[in-house]
Amino acid sequence: MEVFAVDLLWLAPVGAVLALAFAVILAMRVLKQPEGNDEMKRISGAISRGANAYLTKQYKGVSLFFFIVFALLLILYFWDLLPSIFIPFAFLTGGIFSGLAGFVGMKIATKSNARTANAAMKSINTGLRVAFSAGGVMGFVVVGLGLLYVSGWYYFLRYWFEANPVSGMDLNTTISSVMITFGMGASAFALFARVGGGIFTKAADVGADLVGKVEVGIPEDDPRNPAVIADNVGDNVGDVAGMGADLFESYVGAIISRHAGRQRGAGRSRYGASPRARRRRHHCVDYRQLLCTYEGKHLAEEPAHGPAQRHLDFQPAHGGRFLFPDPVHAGRGKYRRFLRRAHGPARRRAHRLFHRVFHFGYL
Repeated sequence: MEVFAVDLLWLAPVGAVLALAFAVILAMRVLKQPEGNDEMKRISGAISRGANAYLTKQYKGVSLFFFIVFALLLILYFWDLLPSIFIPFAFLTGGIFSGLAGFVGMKIATKSNARTANAAMKSINTGLRVAFSAGGVMGFVVVGLGLLYVSGWYYFLRYWFEANPVSGMDLNTTISSVMITFGMGASAFALFARVGGGIFTKAADVGADLVGKVEVGIPEDDPRNPAVIADNVGDNVGDVAGMGADLFESYVGAIISRHAGRQRGAGRSRYGASPRARRRRHHCVDYRQLLCTYEGKHLAEEPAHGPAQRHLDFQPAHGGRFLFPDPVHAGRGKYRRFLRRAHGPARRRAHRLFHRVFHFGYL
């Protein structure tokens, strides 16, 4: 029976485009809703202008940090301390996409707050639909940008390194070394966005409570208190823009860490990271080593059979070929003869191996 390998990586960019297209549809649906009366528009406009001002100031400061790190990574590459020129650019684009995810979420949040309040005056169901659609924009933008970002870089790096391989490194290891810096850039930007926005919103919240309720005696969240507007601005830049960058970083980091961890595990051992994983993935590793030691023959290359293989084919280094059945289906005589010839630790090890195979069915 022939088994055909199907490459499904093309589903990632297709899914990314579909997610972004659906996010645009949801955003257009939200923006078609009326904003409400003039007071709603005035308060919503003040919050939107404050959030834009904060993000502009913050992004300028973060851009300086990314420029410095980008320059340092370039210097390390020209000193032959980094394997690829794309590592600095991967770090930079990771921060850009992380900031873009947070910015899109903040924009739709500031545009939908008054529309949600106005829809809730009609019915709770209508208000929930508007709010849920606005939140869906944020979710689909994070997933769409993350998939587009990772898959786009992966296809580009695979095409480039297949044509220009790095000496001393295979294709997957080279791609992994570059893709790790994707998550580093996204994490660095998410750190500034999440922590900076959180500090801003908590400072505004405490200031609004102290001045409004304690000193002046006006109710909490009264629009006459300027600190309330600052508090709402902080909610948008911290809980929306910061959360969007943080979610993007977590999503991309989970994908990249899985790929990098797989390559690291493959480099450390062909059978997994731990003895338990090796036994689960290949039931006959210890048995084959024991058999080869007993027969006095050395293998040129270990075959890659799965645990369900009934027979194991060996290729001795001195030439020739011999076939030996799987220990679960072999007779006991071969093992009994070996146990009689073995002495000391080898005998105890073989005895444990024998009982685990025939009584428990695993190694």
